[in-house]
Amino acid sequence: MSTRCSLSRRAKEDTLHNPSLLQCKLERATDSPGGIQKIFHLIHKASNNDIHLLNEHQWTPLVGAIFRLGKNTTRHGNSPTSEQELIDLIEVSHQRGLSLNSKGFFAQHVHRPITIAAYFGFHRGVRRMLQLGALPDLTDGEGKTAWHNSFQNPCATGSAVFRECDRLTATALLDEGVVTSDLRVWRLRNSGSQRGTVCHVNVESLVESPLYHAVENRRLDVVKFIVDKGGTISDRGFLIFHFRGKKRRFLEMAIKVGSLPPKQHVHLNSLRTNKDWSFPSEYWSYPPTWKVGVILCQNCGLPPDIFEMKVEKEKKKKKKRKKKKKKKKKKKKKKKKKKKKKKKEKEKEKEKEKEKEKEKEKEKEKEKEKEKEKEKEKEKEKEKEKEGEEEEEEEEEERRRRRRRRRRRRRRRRRRRRREEGERRRRRRRRRRRRRRRRRREEGEEGEE
Repeated sequence: MSTRCSLSRRAKEDTLHNPSLLQCKLERATDSPGGIQKIFHLIHKASNNDIHLLNEHQWTPLVGAIFRLGKNTTRHGNSPTSEQELIDLIEVSHQRGLSLNSKGFFAQHVHRPITIAAYFGFHRGVRRMLQLGALPDLTDGEGKTAWHNSFQNPCATGSAVFRECDRLTATALLDEGVVTSDLRVWRLRNSGSQRGTVCHVNVESLVESPLYHAVENRRLDVVKFIVDKGGTISDRGFLIFHFRGKKRRFLEMAIKVGSLPPKQHVHLNSLRTNKDWSFPSEYWSYPPTWKVGVILCQNCGLPPDIFEMKVEKEKKKKKKRKKKKKKKKKKKKKKKKKKKKKKKEKEKEKEKEKEKEKEKEKEKEKEKEKEKEKEKEKEKEKEKEKEGEEEEEEEEEERRRRRRRRRRRRRRRRRRRRREEGERRRRRRRRRRRRRRRRRREEGEEGEE
């Protein structure tokens, strides 16, 4: 089952060497106290351009936040507060348009939000990311999907225990319909625009299947769970057991699962070898080819003498193949030498062209310097003209100020004169009134006499 790990070199260089300002703030916030709340506020208050830059670089702050929340995980699972904080971050990032399929770097490894959430057992966060459109078949730097990581226990003590939160993450993947044991459904839903929306139970690309890891690490609870969901050991997994000398371990787990009650081992036949869909059909097919049949019969206890005639024929074929390979290698070496010579000639021509381009660039730079000097002289002349104009403007302003002062003085003088004239008139009127009163008094006294 091929899975995808879409990591372009350009995006990786951008995130490592050319991070945006928002990315730097978010990376600092993850290491600071109260980092989850800081990340929440930074995402909530970020501009649309900053969000667009993060999506272009294919970087997300959820990876660092999940690692920080996962530090407190135990054998009993995660606290409800950490689960709620993770869901709040997922909701905010989705509302602001941050991609849930982006990546993050931690300890020089590439991680995805859904894979690392499944690793720490955040089943509610995994379910919410799937509901918001996260792809389940995206892998991390080690080639593991969320289905792989849901069966891993990050605790230092009791790592072989299948925790309840890990069981819930695996069931969440199954309930959301992103993991299936039906190969036809997997092929139909992974065709065209729906590619990446479904994982197979026996997914294996860079690493072995989850069932293989469970058998290898003797985790009976995980084996029971995967077998009940339709998981199988492929030809590739069986041959890896054979070459690594771990066939007894495989048989031990098969016997333990076979000893369970019939209700608990409905898919018991799935532990037998089945078709390996990750290898070409000409090497491993079902029914098995001769090579696989020989190994299976030897494991059953049959003597190897039965297959001697076939082995001799195969040896002759191998010799012929080796000769052909040697001839091909010689031809390839000759071709490589010719290619190297051509490359050297091309490199020399390129160096000459580069030297010519450098000379042209130097000439252009000299011309640009001359133009810059001319522009500087023009700017100086303009500055002088501006200074002269400013001086003239200042002189005109001083003249205007003087005129205004003169006008104000004239107005004040007029006001004073008017006031003085008014006071004089009032005094005259008072004097006239007094004189009239005196006359009237004198006339009245004379009349009385």
